[in-house]
Amino acid sequence: MNTAARTANRSTLLIVGLALMSISLAVALTPLYGLYALGWSALGVVFIVAVHYPRFGLYTLVFLIPLQNLVVFEGGSTLVRVIGAIVFVAWLAHKLSKKERFRPVLTGPLGVPMLVFVTICSTSALWSDYRAWREAMFTIIQLVAMVFVLLDLIDSPKRLEQALLVLLSGSLINGGVAIYRFVSQYTTWAFYSRAHGGGGDANFSSSVSLVALPFLFLLMRRRSGWQRFVGLLGTAVSLSAIAIMASRTVILLVPVLLILQFMAISKLSSKMKFLFGIVLIFLVIAPLWPWGNIEFRFSEMMAGEEISVEYQGGRAWLAKWALGSFVENPILGLGLGRMKMRYDPIHNLFLEIAVQLGLPGLLSMAWIWLVAWRTLSKARRLASTLQNTEMFSLISAIRLSLSIYLLFSLTVSNERVRMLWLMFALAEICYRIVENLHSAEKERMPQAPQLLAAGDRRMSYSRHTGQAIIGSGY
Repeated sequence: MNTAARTANRSTLLIVGLALMSISLAVALTPLYGLYALGWSALGVVFIVAVHYPRFGLYTLVFLIPLQNLVVFEGGSTLVRVIGAIVFVAWLAHKLSKKERFRPVLTGPLGVPMLVFVTICSTSALWSDYRAWREAMFTIIQLVAMVFVLLDLIDSPKRLEQALLVLLSGSLINGGVAIYRFVSQYTTWAFYSRAHGGGGDANFSSSVSLVALPFLFLLMRRRSGWQRFVGLLGTAVSLSAIAIMASRTVILLVPVLLILQFMAISKLSSKMKFLFGIVLIFLVIAPLWPWGNIEFRFSEMMAGEEISVEYQGGRAWLAKWALGSFVENPILGLGLGRMKMRYDPIHNLFLEIAVQLGLPGLLSMAWIWLVAWRTLSKARRLASTLQNTEMFSLISAIRLSLSIYLLFSLTVSNERVRMLWLMFALAEICYRIVENLHSAEKERMPQAPQLLAAGDRRMSYSRHTGQAIIGSGY
């Protein structure tokens, strides 16, 4: 047995041993300290495993992103935030133990704009009160750190598909939670109440199901039977969850998404299959939709400004107030975190950033969006040049999700939502993977033209005999 195999076996035995010790310790301490001992022991095991297998921790984090508010602790912290901090520290420990460089992670297209955004947020904290910026700054640091971990660990098409499959699993559970809550409370349901999934707020929970749809559409068009079945079933679950959570923005974006997906399909036969599948799913699940609740939600859009700011008239008033506040404080803004602590959300990502961080923050956020979109477009063109249909289809699905999520961001303040920053990371991940594939393809290309040119330089003809003479001296 070689040294590498012995080291791997020792690491595995160490992890198993520590896990058994943690379980035994948790069983012994739970009667004394309650479930906290079990929870801390579980987090300790996750940390130890994540140090040795950082992708395990990353996939756990990706799975929890659609369920980020499903578990909320007494102090207000969420499970995904705790797991995110553990995964980042474990990733750092793994990088340092392997003596790997951090520079390749930071020098990508998103590195500079994200670091600029963090710097502006840190500067804005100087004139924002401590209670307001403390939580906001911690969240932003976690989000940017998550992006860098994703860029480092997802470095191949296989790992990208694995991460997306894990994300899709969490998204379907998010939709299932919303459906379960609706069914369990159906007898006491009222028009003004809405179910929500693992994302907490109904708008954010339904946006998770919306972003998952392009990947489900991709599975629907795959040749594998089980993938088609998962795509059809997942689409039915996602559309049902969207209807149950009754987010007006997401419901309006569903037909836009369907049209964009239909236009993106090149073959007429594939278009007809997609259209047939969507119509079939709609006919099956439409009778189960809470049409009365949806109609009530949209009827509120006709109300005036005097109603609560949660409704459409109030959103228009908040947008008008935000523009006025931005004009009064165009450079400094109100300070990081002030909107979440003292005011209602403005329901617009860019207005929310402009009010808190001023013009520098607004430009930096727009810069991140532009870089993500440009990077994803370059990756798509490069995948087309390589004739890599799998990566091209995957990148097209991510591109469609990013486009739809941009429209969603115009009606919701989601600058501190993990799904947004995950979409940013996926854009650069696709570009890095396709660029690596392109470099590998160039290395595998036959060197015949170069060899022929070199042979021509070594070959000359004798003026006297007319015969070819091969050698370097002619």
